[in-house]
Amino acid sequence: MDFDKIRQLTADDENTFQSYKLGIEKALHKTFPSLSTDFQAKAVGVNVVDACALLYTYMIALPDGKFAKVKFTVGGLPAPGTPINREPTFTVDSESYSTIDS
Repeated sequence: MDFDKIRQLTADDENTFQSYKLGIEKALHKTFPSLSTDFQAKAVGVNVVDACALLYTYMIALPDGKFAKVKFTVGGLPAPGTPINREPTFTVDSESYSTIDS
């Protein structure tokens, strides 16, 4: 199984992206402050790993023709003693990529 392989989005992947789009855009602006305030994120690829939670990696098209990698987890059980947080934490790689396969 290839855990890092980015593929085309399905309708379910697009629906998930739309559900979390505001959080994704906020994380992108934090990592790439030069993005314009009216930037609208568009997912162009995804990787989903179904573990005890769903681990998402979305590739987002950037205005300069490059791509950003955004990761987050949905579901799963927290570690013992850790409060349940229903909102995912979005992680954005600090570098942009020239292809979606990066």
